[in-house]
Amino acid sequence: MTRSSLVRWIAGGSALAALLAVVAVHVWPASEADKARDDGEKVGEAVTQLYEAASSADVDAALSELDAAVADTRAHATGEVALDDLYYQADDFRGQGPEVHQAFWQGVDDGLSVS
Repeated sequence: MTRSSLVRWIAGGSALAALLAVVAVHVWPASEADKARDDGEKVGEAVTQLYEAASSADVDAALSELDAAVADTRAHATGEVALDDLYYQADDFRGQGPEVHQAFWQGVDDGLSVS
């Protein structure tokens, strides 16, 4: 094997590894904590929008955004606490719960931009 073919082989392998890493990041499902943080951020942004509303139309739009954010939060929370699996996954929920709750409130803090 010549030096140039070895370099091409290494470069090709590195490019393939980088491509696989990019695909894995985009395809990998979000964790419950990530979902909770995103939900919290949406709630915080909606509260900020409501706080800064200058007209009744702005208030209506902000309330609509807040309703949608709360509905998304409920949908994700329902999925997290599946009653059928609760008995078998009690340890997982005890360990995961505080992290998910903390992520939600961190998202709310990040979403609030009231000056």
